[in-house]
Amino acid sequence: MTTEATSTITVPPWIPIAEKELGVAEVAGAASNKRVLEYLRSCETLPANMQAVDSTAWCSAFCCWCIEQAGLKSTNKANARSWLTWGAPSSFIPGAVVVFSAPDRGEAAGHVGFALYESDKLVCVLGGNQSDRVCAAFYPRDRLLGYRWPTAAEGK
Repeated sequence: MTTEATSTITVPPWIPIAEKELGVAEVAGAASNKRVLEYLRSCETLPANMQAVDSTAWCSAFCCWCIEQAGLKSTNKANARSWLTWGAPSSFIPGAVVVFSAPDRGEAAGHVGFALYESDKLVCVLGGNQSDRVCAAFYPRDRLLGYRWPTAAEGK
């Protein structure tokens, strides 16, 4: 008798949205990518002059935009560490929001994206403003501040 193992992987709804944005990048020079500006507008507390240029740090704005496109409430903040109070703490789950420190940019700085997979030393992240574009990139686990998963409070 043959038995077949099956598993079901549930992809969070914001991941396909984020994947469709792969390759969106900042524009060199004085011009700005209109799509990046759209991400920035999802951060309501960000001053208008910062929403108008794609050189503004936009990793959190990208996460806000993707989460909102999926029908959930985001932090509406451009600060990556604002995601540490969103949803509930979790362990690694594919698609979870993942927050890192950015010690080279100061104590309050950070980076945020969506966790794809992890190893002992690295976390692969799908995110925005990674080398000035939407892509997958690796971040050291020793900079990991936390994983977050939405709760009923983030539903719309």
